[in-house]
Amino acid sequence: MSYASILVYTDGNQASDNRVRLATELAAQFRASLIGMAACAPRPPVAADMIASEIENELNALSTELAEKEKKFFAVAAQPDRKAEWRASHKLPNEAIAEEARGADLIIIGREQKPHDPFRSVDPGAVILRAGRPVMVAPSWVDSSIKKKVLIAWQDSREARRAVRDCLPFLDKADEILLTQVCEQDEAESAKAAVHEVAKYLSRHRISVNAGIMLKAGGGVADELIRVAEVEKVDLIVAGAYGHSRLGEWVFGGVTRELLARSPVCCLFSH
Repeated sequence: MSYASILVYTDGNQASDNRVRLATELAAQFRASLIGMAACAPRPPVAADMIASEIENELNALSTELAEKEKKFFAVAAQPDRKAEWRASHKLPNEAIAEEARGADLIIIGREQKPHDPFRSVDPGAVILRAGRPVMVAPSWVDSSIKKKVLIAWQDSREARRAVRDCLPFLDKADEILLTQVCEQDEAESAKAAVHEVAKYLSRHRISVNAGIMLKAGGGVADELIRVAEVEKVDLIVAGAYGHSRLGEWVFGGVTRELLARSPVCCLFSH
């Protein structure tokens, strides 16, 4: 099992250049097609009588901005033996990525966003919950491929089961895989049984893991996962993304929210 197509979102800045380098390496590693994309939407008119020429001028400015991002994408992603593709949209970025997800096996985005600017900025949470594909969220400083150690953050849920399935290509190439569930003392026995079954499932895919549980200490689940990632020098955290819609706004559970905000390494989320 592998990824045949990887979609990376770029903002045209240094952080997204690093993200494109990461996506380029992964595309080479998985022999996948690489698709770059960017989106920016026109802001609603401030006056009802805004003339057509003003609207046209704004769209032209947006097209110029997208063309610059395209140029920068190809400058970073250029590979002599591999062809990259480009997508551009005048839709809201979250909406545009969700649409383009239909042609991708894996989506790579950054976790930085401009607050309160849905016309230019990606909301990682909204993308994860809407894309229907695994989404890798990359910190701004990560610019190299995931090769060595993967941490699977298990919880016995639909989202975690999807995440394990979605990350099989990474697990197949990893040197070491840690599978763990952070739980309370009274959940230890059931957690051990669940983790053991997941390890058996992966062994049927010829993937071996170091499986176990961790009892929750003074901090929360995310604190424990981040601590392990730092101590063990993990390259990738795999987790289910738990969230729901409340009054039209996506609301995440604490673990997902904290990993999105604080993880020192890339996270692959499935919902």
